[in-house]
Amino acid sequence: MSAFIWLASYPKSGNTWVRAFLSSVKQDGRPIDINKLDIVTQPSSRYFLDDLLGIATADLTQEEILSARPVAMTTYSRLVKGISLHKVHDAWVRNSEGLPLFPPELTHSSIYIVRDPRDVAISFAHHLGQSVDYAIKRMANPSSALSYNATKFTPNTSQPLLTWSQHVESWLDQAHPSPLLVRYEDMLADPVQQGARIAHHAGLDKTIEIYEQAALNTRFSELKKQETQNGFKETMAPGRHFFRSGKAGGWKEVLTPAQVAQIEHDHGQVMRRLGYL
Repeated sequence: MSAFIWLASYPKSGNTWVRAFLSSVKQDGRPIDINKLDIVTQPSSRYFLDDLLGIATADLTQEEILSARPVAMTTYSRLVKGISLHKVHDAWVRNSEGLPLFPPELTHSSIYIVRDPRDVAISFAHHLGQSVDYAIKRMANPSSALSYNATKFTPNTSQPLLTWSQHVESWLDQAHPSPLLVRYEDMLADPVQQGARIAHHAGLDKTIEIYEQAALNTRFSELKKQETQNGFKETMAPGRHFFRSGKAGGWKEVLTPAQVAQIEHDHGQVMRRLGYL
């Protein structure tokens, strides 16, 4: 029976970068292909759920899909051996039956990546192809979800996000066992040291030389170069870049004073908790 490691984050907070780093670590620091990352399976994936449940999720309501997800993960845990790592953007929530989407009894550990919401707003807006004001409102909407309008043709089913603050608090205060907290900004400042923390938590204990090489081979400029040359299958729409800027503090040059004030009003308490204010 398998146990799971959840690599969790609000969208546009560094999840894909960490996945790339861990994929390189698993290959002893060698270069990776961003379109062939080892850690790609999402519990919200329609094809993943269809295969495990033996039914078409396109015929189910969003509530029925959320009710079925813990069952699907239990089934999957019986089919695979060892520990598997899964990317997730869902908040840590329970379905209508009171069951966690991420069952503690199946959880080996979790890694939660957080990023300054002022930078998230800019990156999220670009990712969605919407205005920054739209992204700010969505980040403050407790009913927000990814793929909320999912159809049978979309690859992912609905993933509850809640507000940005609620997303953070759900993982830090409710998830069991408690996750390893990683700040995107700390990864930028010291990718080797932070990467070593993450790899160790994921059970990938390697030499410092391997962590250094993995950090070098997955630096933002390299990931962006690969996307420019070969595209990236997780980009939401043609013409948009998934790997756009990757900076910390870019909000100071982009957001208006009113936008900054709104984000800090919406999320100030959690921002202070995380050291962003």
